[in-house]
Amino acid sequence: MIAARIGVPHRRETPPDARARTDWDADTLRTQIARLAYQTDGGMGGWDLVSGTTTGKATLMTGHMGEVLKAYAKAGATADTQDPIAMIRLQAPFDPLGLLREASCDRMAGAVAAQMAAARLEGATEADLPDIFYLRNRVPNWLGGIRGIKSFERQPVMPLGVPGLQALAFRVTAEERQQERLHFEIIRHLAPELLDLPFAHQSWHPGLPDAPRPTPIVAAANLPLFGNWQYSINGMPSLRAHLTEFFRSTDIELWDFLDRERLIQRLRDTRFDYFGLIGLLGLTAAVFHAARLVRPDKLGAEAGLDHHDSDTLRRPVAPAMRRKVEAVPAGGALSGHLDLISGAATLIGPARLKVTSSGTISLHGWLFAPEWPGAQPAIRARVMARIVGTTSAETQRDDLLAAGIGHGGYGFTLSFDASDLRVGDIVEIESIDGSAPFSGGRLEVVA
Repeated sequence: MIAARIGVPHRRETPPDARARTDWDADTLRTQIARLAYQTDGGMGGWDLVSGTTTGKATLMTGHMGEVLKAYAKAGATADTQDPIAMIRLQAPFDPLGLLREASCDRMAGAVAAQMAAARLEGATEADLPDIFYLRNRVPNWLGGIRGIKSFERQPVMPLGVPGLQALAFRVTAEERQQERLHFEIIRHLAPELLDLPFAHQSWHPGLPDAPRPTPIVAAANLPLFGNWQYSINGMPSLRAHLTEFFRSTDIELWDFLDRERLIQRLRDTRFDYFGLIGLLGLTAAVFHAARLVRPDKLGAEAGLDHHDSDTLRRPVAPAMRRKVEAVPAGGALSGHLDLISGAATLIGPARLKVTSSGTISLHGWLFAPEWPGAQPAIRARVMARIVGTTSAETQRDDLLAAGIGHGGYGFTLSFDASDLRVGDIVEIESIDGSAPFSGGRLEVVA
């Protein structure tokens, strides 16, 4: 609407299909990360990267205003002189996996401190420093990395590198950027009818006196908010085994700066949060790139398509990598138990299920991978060849913790509709990672 109002070329786009597999196996992981490493020169970690089929001639720019017009440090900077690492943490975690060696950390902090000192000499306030850091360091890196992914038809790059927008951002104060005043003023002048539309999870800042206050749109409870990488690495112990062997057997200069053994320990013990997963994805892509394990095609490309050579990297995933990864055993044995059935069915004896009404059947239990206590295994209910329900064993249970079963967060509730079952069906509750049904997890449907 704004583009039409000011007369610039524009078009409407149908959003790409955001549905993605949440059960990556080792082959999918290897292929997708190799593509990501190729597209980004190993410089960033993507998140649910969309697929494209047509290579563009040049990067397409759009009118998306992006973070460049508002303060990136939502927490706000204090009036006191800031420590470099604390300043970075206003935007995102510093060293999210905790792998930087001490000397590397000191060098990085020193470089950022020098940038901060130079900005102060140019007249920047302490509140300006996080935004200056973002624009000088993260935007060029991000734009350069994302260009290879987004520069094909239907996936344009956001103009975070446009000098005019960067200059505009600093014509207002840090406080005004945190209020998103530039977004508000642009819309107020060009398309005021958009001001009343609700945002996702926020509204206009109270510091904007003329702004309406639409009720934010809030995500439904228990809705998955992040992508398939998160589900896979937290729910598939075999992927942790593959990554562990890959990191352990890949000798590159990066390990001079990062603690490889600590990373391997993290893969064993940690349930990664949002930022940890982004850090792990970016690190994995960087290791693939350093080991020259790249695949020159698009994410989502079908196997067997012809690939175009790159100006820089020309090697597909090496056969040696395939042999190394496939030689790794799966994620090890799992232990667990189906404890209770509720809803529209009841348990008759140890292994028979009787549907008692229409509605939802819920299966309650736990599943644990002893060799990978940081994982919370993904589970499915299978009826013959049909998958009728999936979930993850991620509910905290005090009884599991008291019994010494990891950190105790391995409980699950797996639900599906009673209409999915017929008398004589066999219901098997199993790990998506490939394990057989566990204790109590094989049920015959009886009349």
